[in-house]
Amino acid sequence: MKYYLIIVTIVIASSFQMASPLDKPTAVNEITVTYFISPSCQICQFYTLTMRKIHEEYSQKGVRFHGVISGKQFDNEDAEKFIRKYKIPFEVTCDTALHYQMNATVTPEVFVTNTSNEVQYYGRIDDYYVAIGKRRTKSTTNELRTVLDVLLRGDTSHIKHVQAVGCIIEK
Repeated sequence: MKYYLIIVTIVIASSFQMASPLDKPTAVNEITVTYFISPSCQICQFYTLTMRKIHEEYSQKGVRFHGVISGKQFDNEDAEKFIRKYKIPFEVTCDTALHYQMNATVTPEVFVTNTSNEVQYYGRIDDYYVAIGKRRTKSTTNELRTVLDVLLRGDTSHIKHVQAVGCIIEK
């Protein structure tokens, strides 16, 4: 009986966490960022540094990241080369169907989903690229960071879509 009480006490105690006044009801681990990328897209290559920085900052806050290389022209070897060359810190997989399901049209295009797999945001990472071949000297808006910050605060009244600029996903 003595051991039973100790085990029950440990289980109960470990199920409670000290809450900070800044904690919100939305669990951080409910957010997933999915990047649609292409090894042959120069815009994707350009954004790899930004993707690494966003991953570094937000994965520490519990946000999950995943890259998807869409299309039949790429395979796992292409994905591995891209990961190594650009030091991608998150999992990247090849998939021929997910871009249809999520209606991704260009690379890079980002989708932010919650635990229920509901899309909270999709579109561009930031406004660095104005059009194909035309970019700013620096970005003036950072939609992905803004959306992640808003979601981490527990707010869901945010931007749903901003058109991404990039290479067309071959359908």
